[in-house]
Amino acid sequence: MALHAELHRHLGGSVVPRVLWRYFQRQNEELANRFPKYQQFEEFYTKPRNTLDEYLELHTLVEQVQTIETLPYFIYRLIRGAYT
Repeated sequence: MALHAELHRHLGGSVVPRVLWRYFQRQNEELANRFPKYQQFEEFYTKPRNTLDEYLELHTLVEQVQTIETLPYFIYRLIRGAYT
């Protein structure tokens, strides 16, 4: 019997909308133009998704900014947010 379990969290689903939106504003002109106001992005990010296509729309957007170079940025903010 195994004495451990694998626990993990997918980074894309754990970044809060405000952190992701701020990143767009600073680093991704295309997405910043798509969501110039935070309220627009928050509504898009948090709306219920009922189909795989709707889920993939959000997943694809988040995956665009997750690269080896951006991992420290998002991980730092995720951990910092856990303690505030």
